[in-house]
Amino acid sequence: MTVYMTSSLSFDRNQPITAWYARRWFRIAPLYYAAIFIYSVEHIIRAKLGASVSPQALQPFNILANIAFVHAFVPGAINDVVPGGWSIGVEMAFYLVAPGLVILARRNILTPLILLSAGAMLLGISWLSESNATAHKSFFYFWPATQFPVFFIGLIFCSVAKSWLFTEQPAPKGWISLALIALFAGLVAYSTVGKISRLFTPTCFGVAFVGFAILGRGPLRRLTENAFTVWLGRISYSLYIVHFGLLDAWLLADQKLHFANHIPAMARLPVVFVFTLCGASTIAVLTKRFVEDPGIRLGAILASKITSQQRSLTANATT
Repeated sequence: MTVYMTSSLSFDRNQPITAWYARRWFRIAPLYYAAIFIYSVEHIIRAKLGASVSPQALQPFNILANIAFVHAFVPGAINDVVPGGWSIGVEMAFYLVAPGLVILARRNILTPLILLSAGAMLLGISWLSESNATAHKSFFYFWPATQFPVFFIGLIFCSVAKSWLFTEQPAPKGWISLALIALFAGLVAYSTVGKISRLFTPTCFGVAFVGFAILGRGPLRRLTENAFTVWLGRISYSLYIVHFGLLDAWLLADQKLHFANHIPAMARLPVVFVFTLCGASTIAVLTKRFVEDPGIRLGAILASKITSQQRSLTANATT
C-alpha cells in the first residue's frame, strides 16, 4: 500500500521516477547498511563464544550481495548476513518493477487479471525450482518469485479500493462482507493449497491480510488505529531489523547461563516477547532518530533537487 500511495503521489505531482527511487533508497539503505555491519560484528563475536554461526554469514560475496541489494537472488546471502534480510531484499527487488505496475493498476481495468496471471506464473516457477533443487530448498520460500504475488494482491486491493483506502473514510459497508470472504478464502486456501506446498503460504496470508486491512478500517478501527499502533508503525522498520539481535542475545545468554530453566514453561514465550518488544523498541527509537530519519531527510532533499532539475530542463526545452 505504501508503494502504491507514494508512487501515485509522485505521478500526480509530475515528479520524475528517479525522485521516487531516491526517496525509497534513502528510506531503506542507511539502516540496512548499519545492520550489515552490526550483524557481521555479532557473527564474529558469536563464533568466538562458540555459538552457532552460518558459514555463509561472513562470506565477502554474500556481504557484497547485501550491500548491492541483490541478496534476494543469492541463496547464501538472502538471510544469513542480516537475519530477516530476505524481506528487505524482496522489497528492493519489487521496487524495480513497482512504478510500472502502479501505472498499470491506475490505467488498465484488466490489471487484476494481469497481476493474478503473473502471480500464478511466478508461483509455478518457484514450485518447479524448489522441486528440482538439490540444495538450498528453503531459499525458494523467501526469494522474490514466491513473495511477489503478495505484492500483486496488495496492488489489486489498492487499485479497486483507492476511492476510500487513502482517505479518512471508514470502509464502506459492502466491503466488510468482502473482508470476511477474503479472510475465509485465505484460511481455506492455507488449509488446502498451503498443505500441498509451503510456497503458496505467503499468498494465502496475503489474501487474508486484505480482509484484515478492510476490517481495520471498519469494526476493528479502534484496535488498529490508536496511539500505540501508530507509534509502532513509525518505528516498524527499525523494530524489524533490531529485534533479531535481541533474540540472538537472549538465546546466547541462555546458552551460557541457562536462566530459562528457572522460568515456568507456560511463561517463557510471554517473557521472551516482552523482553524482545521492550528492548527492540528502545533501540528502534534510537536507530529511527539517528539513522532512519537523517536518511529520509537526505532522500527528500535529493528528490527535491532531481525534481527541480527535471522541471528546469522541461521549461528550457519548451522555450
